[in-house]
Amino acid sequence: MHFIAIGDNCIDYYIETKQKYVGGNALNFAVYAKQLEVESAYLGVIGNDENGKIIIDALKKEKLDTSLIKEEQGETSITEIILDNGERKFVGFVEGVFATFSLSEQEISNIKKFPYVHSAVGGKCESYFQEIKKSSIISYDFSTEKNVNRILEIAQNIDYGFISYSQEDDEIRNILQKMCAHGVKAAVATLGENGSIAFDGRKFYKCGICEAEVVDTLGAGDSFIAGFMVAISRGDYIDEALKAGAKNASKTIQYFGAW
Repeated sequence: MHFIAIGDNCIDYYIETKQKYVGGNALNFAVYAKQLEVESAYLGVIGNDENGKIIIDALKKEKLDTSLIKEEQGETSITEIILDNGERKFVGFVEGVFATFSLSEQEISNIKKFPYVHSAVGGKCESYFQEIKKSSIISYDFSTEKNVNRILEIAQNIDYGFISYSQEDDEIRNILQKMCAHGVKAAVATLGENGSIAFDGRKFYKCGICEAEVVDTLGAGDSFIAGFMVAISRGDYIDEALKAGAKNASKTIQYFGAW
């Protein structure tokens, strides 16, 4: 195995159409990495309900390693979504069994066997990064986190950091520079229709988007990160990794659901 994603999963429930899709930042990353022909696994928790079964069945179809997923009595997490001109809006969240999610010493030991580990804000895994980083390269999705102190606190124990923003300006460039000053090898900001920028402690890199018809933006950020990190794991430079991320994200936005 090459990649493992740890943390959140959920059922993405589209209120208007009553359709269910499997999602969650960490879980999406694991699936996207697998789709890019990289061996990957996912560690998280599901409930012993119908939605938990939906998640396992979907992951088996993707041929993703599910051996580290825990099943507990209770409800699988649900994210309620509406669409506004293709842009997804989160309008509700049921945490379910994920409310008490934590990692055991054995699970941490299993995670450290993977060269690359990914997690995301809300994944409840930050307290384990210092130990995991001793043996693995960690990537982390800050999503739209606004607390700079929190970002820099986490940055000390990760290798690649990703943040969602709207445009290139002095504020985001400053945050990326600070992240690298706190130990990150490369800090990346995805800017929606404005592409992406990255900083590696020495210089900035920029990349545009790959034009595509937007059906649903759900999963685009996770898809970008997976494309970027798979490229990095294969020895690509940052500018090439940004292009790989943009290409992967462009595929994801052309259909409903994350994958």
